[in-house]
Amino acid sequence: MLLVVLGTFFDAIEQYNAGYAATGVSAAFHISAAAISTQVEFITFGFMAVGGLMAGYMGDNLGRRFLYSFNLGIYAIGALISALSVNYIMFLLGRMVVGLGLGGEIAIGLTLISEIMPTRIRSQFTGIVNVGPGFGIFAVAVLALLFLGPYEGIFGGPYLAWRWFLGVLILPALLILVYRRYIPETPRFLISKGRQDEAFAVIKMLSEDKLIPVKRLKSYYNINELKKQYKYNDLKTITEKPHTSELFKGRYARRSLLLFVLSFITFGVSASFTIIYPELFSSVTSSLHLSSSFILTTIVNFGTLLGTFTAVLLAAKTERF
Repeated sequence: MLLVVLGTFFDAIEQYNAGYAATGVSAAFHISAAAISTQVEFITFGFMAVGGLMAGYMGDNLGRRFLYSFNLGIYAIGALISALSVNYIMFLLGRMVVGLGLGGEIAIGLTLISEIMPTRIRSQFTGIVNVGPGFGIFAVAVLALLFLGPYEGIFGGPYLAWRWFLGVLILPALLILVYRRYIPETPRFLISKGRQDEAFAVIKMLSEDKLIPVKRLKSYYNINELKKQYKYNDLKTITEKPHTSELFKGRYARRSLLLFVLSFITFGVSASFTIIYPELFSSVTSSLHLSSSFILTTIVNFGTLLGTFTAVLLAAKTERF
């Protein structure tokens, strides 16, 4: 759970950091900061949608863990391309790669948690996943204040500081990849592929509150003891294949439409405010320095933390009923 939350924490920072770096990118490539904010976020979120669709399809065929282990690496590469870009086209290309990685990260992360957690606490724990983005949106404003505010000179001034700001996330993202070798494949996916011994080894591991490296998992538990404990010799392989069209038919249609609308509004509002906050605050009065704008943005984004924890608490409370 912690590994997934850390992943979503860095996701949120990577989603919104380009909006804060717009002024520096504008100075480097002589393009309007407002145009950069709009174009970059449009490309990032657009390719997140593409990445999510690709990850969903690939995850059903290659496995949740397999794909999840590389998504942070994908957007870390995108972050590096953006930070080292020599022109605006290269910068946008980096953001495309970032979007693909982020989309896959979010889609597979929620699927992984949903399939591992028991149904009685599933909504509570999928809500906890969003604690990461809540902290991330707040943290990106703090990082912008450090790298692009009063300490900008330490990082080379307005022409270089934005590169450090975008590139620094490569380090923690790659560190998470090391720990993700402990994340197991979900039992449901393993059973769907006929790998029942591995599936029940994962169930045994989770029931004992352990995290064993995936490569050692098969040899850690005795297969005969697993079969004796869980009695799964006659368990049939899942042959039914899900179809996306089912989400828009019958009893699922209304729920899917409602979730789509809510997601559309939430992402739209979140992205819009995160993009315009620095520019809005700096344009309120000509005497307000950019660093002061970041301070105000940080204060406003503190509300995302309160909203996130409120949602998790409500999910935990309603689950009891």
